[in-house]
Amino acid sequence: MKFLIIIFSFSIGFIIFMPKENLFFTLQKELSKQNIYIDTKIKNNLFTLNLKNSHIFVNGINIANIKQTSVLALLLFNKIDIHNININFNNLKIKTLYIQYSILNPLKIDINGISNFANIKGDIDLKTNTLKVYLLNLTNNPIKSFLHRDQKGYFYVQKF
Repeated sequence: MKFLIIIFSFSIGFIIFMPKENLFFTLQKELSKQNIYIDTKIKNNLFTLNLKNSHIFVNGINIANIKQTSVLALLLFNKIDIHNININFNNLKIKTLYIQYSILNPLKIDINGISNFANIKGDIDLKTNTLKVYLLNLTNNPIKSFLHRDQKGYFYVQKF
């Protein structure tokens, strides 16, 4: 019993004192190798890292603005909640985007969201290094040319 209390206390302490800001700066460094930059305001809480008024630049072009992002990084479960994404193409807006990872399914990251052009449902398969996102009930015709289609609907797929 004493051993379980020690393990639990260590886990909680690790989560609280984890250098969340440093992990974000490491992500920024890796993205900069691909000419992707994130300009944001960072606020670190006990369990979450909050980003506000983020601007995403690719090759010096502002492609998206994000009002609020919350990153919850636990040992067995991680979650990213993103709200109010304005994509600088054809007035595309994503109201909410939820990204979740659980140790119960370690090779899959789930993606769900709601936008002004479709409902978003997809995943990242870590075994095949593939991102596949379905845009269900797609209402925006100009972006259909960038997508593939199957029985479920229109989707975007990318290997990395």
